[in-house]
Amino acid sequence: MRAISKIISFKISIKINLKLRPNFKKVRRGRIETDYSTPLLDLLIKCELDHYDKNKINEQNFPITSEKRLQKLSIRLFHRDVEISTAKIIRDMNLRGYRPATLYEMLVFAVKYPNLVKRFGFFVALGSKFFDPNDESIITPSLMFFADMKMLAFRNWDSNWSNRYFIGVRHLKR
Repeated sequence: MRAISKIISFKISIKINLKLRPNFKKVRRGRIETDYSTPLLDLLIKCELDHYDKNKINEQNFPITSEKRLQKLSIRLFHRDVEISTAKIIRDMNLRGYRPATLYEMLVFAVKYPNLVKRFGFFVALGSKFFDPNDESIITPSLMFFADMKMLAFRNWDSNWSNRYFIGVRHLKR
């Protein structure tokens, strides 16, 4: 009888966990239009961030690509519940025809999909990184929504990650 009750409770917990996890298939892919001629500061204002480090988030540390034109990009969110390295995430994106999004592309994503930012809470743009002399490490920007605040923060680029969403992009064929 004890074994049957364990099986029943196990089945119940699986059903509950599946219901609590977000239905990500509906939002896994999307499209954004990126105008690379828009200054980064303008995009930060449109994003309506509550906090970001003005000394680190600038066009000197995160230069905009030289392609100063409007581009349509396909985006895909990559998520892993288990701990995974930066190299494995990028390899997974490349195998599916995507590359890591830059800070600029992540901000365009946040402007277009503000409800996703609030719903899933933690996005990483592995396509942007810079050397922080204060920490003596290479860092990458992360967009977080926590305690009703939207903010940009940093994490070591070569980290092990878990329970984060990584934005992958690819150019749409014309």
